[in-house]
Amino acid sequence: MPSAALGAIIVSATRRRRTQLAKRIGDGFVILTAAAAACRSRDTNYPYRPDSYFYYLTGFVEPQSALLLSVKAGRIAREILLCRGRDRRTEQWNGERLGPLRARRQLQIEETADIMYFDSLLSDVVSEHDHLYCLPGTDAALDAKLITIISNRRAHNRDSTTPIQALCDVSLHLDAMRLIKDTEEIELLRKAAQISSDGHRAAMRAVRYSKNEMQVEAALVAAFRSAGAHYAFEPIVASGKNACTLHYCANNAPVRQRHLVLVDAGAEYCGYAGDVTRTFPASGKFTEAQADVYDIVLAAQKKALTAIKPGNTWSAIENTATRTLAQGLIDLGLCKGTIKTVLKKSNYQRFYMHRIGHFLGLDVHDVGRHKNIAGKQEPLRAGMVVTVEPGLYIPDEPDIPAPLRGIGVRIEDDVLVTDNGKEVLSGAPKTRTDIEAWIHG
Repeated sequence: MPSAALGAIIVSATRRRRTQLAKRIGDGFVILTAAAAACRSRDTNYPYRPDSYFYYLTGFVEPQSALLLSVKAGRIAREILLCRGRDRRTEQWNGERLGPLRARRQLQIEETADIMYFDSLLSDVVSEHDHLYCLPGTDAALDAKLITIISNRRAHNRDSTTPIQALCDVSLHLDAMRLIKDTEEIELLRKAAQISSDGHRAAMRAVRYSKNEMQVEAALVAAFRSAGAHYAFEPIVASGKNACTLHYCANNAPVRQRHLVLVDAGAEYCGYAGDVTRTFPASGKFTEAQADVYDIVLAAQKKALTAIKPGNTWSAIENTATRTLAQGLIDLGLCKGTIKTVLKKSNYQRFYMHRIGHFLGLDVHDVGRHKNIAGKQEPLRAGMVVTVEPGLYIPDEPDIPAPLRGIGVRIEDDVLVTDNGKEVLSGAPKTRTDIEAWIHG
């Protein structure tokens, strides 16, 4: 849970966002529900996390809750948060609930009610509108209720009841808002990146004394938890050739002194995600072949970072990094021909098969598109937060020179696009010199 001061900042931000959403839609009824608790096995659940859109507008983190907004002439005419009522017996087992009365005060929402009244309030508020805004396909029970409401309105239009004119996907508006981070979000993302970086430092320090990937992971996660964060996704801790599997997450293989260890992990702080990758030698010293591959990836990342500024496109960033990686593969003897030929035939894709990065925010792969609906490249804008993560993955196969087999390297940082360029939010050691020095302490 955030501190009281941080909680107040989040509440202020969510109130402002609800007002902004109202201005965007003009007239209509907005309904968002929290994510359902997810079963892990039998009668145990995964740790709960609210739906990102719902959290973005409320800051509320309990399941079985919903937000209703009645919007008229670009202003909020009525806002209602529904949540679970207080229940002493249930809370004895599962923890304290906020309850409607305290939710009204703490979240500064004008009206709150017990979730048991959801159906009646939904019917009451929606009756005043002919445009409905929701997230179709994310809550089957809500979809069914809305279809019933639409059907009933159509059936009674002889009684001067106006049929529902449009069922709209509210994400079209919320995605545009979420794409450009506000001041509060930037601070939370900066903190998430800092905690993520501290976790990577802990993993580097632990690697010399770790016999297994899970021991490296333990040091990483301990750093996250001690800073009041969870991990934003299942960490990747990949030793040796496991690093060539992009989404490796078994994290249970031995760590050998000759191995590089690739760690891709990010902390989630107050709902906001970090996403950082570092690759480092288990022995504390890069071999010559490892150093050659690492330096190519680092050079590609530096080129990509230089290209991040308002007005540039993802393709421009991608192209400058890919060209550096392709030339490096030629220099290593892994790709044959000129740089023009290797790029044209995409021969490099055997060793580099993913994109240069993604948007970052409440979700690790956050809202936003590289291209608009017309297929045109979208330029970067100040306030966007992205990751930059080039990599090379050299398979352990007979046609590969022995010293290079099974080497996987990825380097990833979190980056804020600013008015004049960029700010790299993450800061774990990244040059070979700094990594080796940090490991040896």
